[in-house]
Amino acid sequence: MGVKVTEKEFMDLTKRLPDDGRGKVKLNKLMEELDAVLGEQIDVSDLENILRDMKMEVTDNDYFDLVKALPVDAEGKVYQKRLLDGVKTLKRGKVDESNLDTFLETMGIELSRKELEDFSQNLPVDVEGKIDLKNIIARMKDFTGEKIDVSDLKNVLGDMGIEVNDKECLEMQKLLPIDGDKKVFLNRLLTGLKSFKGGKVDVNNLNTILGNMGIKLKNKELKSVIQNQLIDANGKVPLKKVMDDVKAVIGKLKVTVKINILIL
Repeated sequence: MGVKVTEKEFMDLTKRLPDDGRGKVKLNKLMEELDAVLGEQIDVSDLENILRDMKMEVTDNDYFDLVKALPVDAEGKVYQKRLLDGVKTLKRGKVDESNLDTFLETMGIELSRKELEDFSQNLPVDVEGKIDLKNIIARMKDFTGEKIDVSDLKNVLGDMGIEVNDKECLEMQKLLPIDGDKKVFLNRLLTGLKSFKGGKVDVNNLNTILGNMGIKLKNKELKSVIQNQLIDANGKVPLKKVMDDVKAVIGKLKVTVKINILIL
């Protein structure tokens, strides 16, 4: 077949392949799923037109950096998904606010009206109506991956170690961009939890709970957060207080790093 894949592509491929119990898969099924993982092959000579179709504006330097970074084969072609991964690394570039939905669709992200409104919220727009690509890419993570049914929200939070009552659960639902199938991206939920005003967590499981939310603290930082908590009789602490203290710790760390860099 002569197709070399990265470790990430290999993992994506194996997740897609059916398990027949014998560790075997039909060749046509393998090729079908491989096409889904890599996408079609694109001639790199068409890159400028492709970026234009994606409604992207990039500088000449970014364009040439992208061309150099792409894993182009001997025939001058690159797989579509690898091109899109390359686009995500661009440090500059802009997308017109009116073309945001088109850009996201070319990046493989199709959103409902409510999801698109939520995605656009608080994205800085310049005087020409343009959005920096880096801000869009950073936001995209919230709208990828698994979706959960909002009717199961309380159980999902419980499995993460976050206890909410019925009222708090309804409040959380109001804050989330729920699609027409009554589902929401799990990553968007995790981001929403960082500013949620309700909920309680078990202080003894705090490190695991923060990890579930994509937050990793060093032992010293975690200890500092725990020491600031007012623990109730059941060993629970308010999630909002935890998140406020986590932000304070991370903020101090960033300030320290910046000062150290300036001194050096």
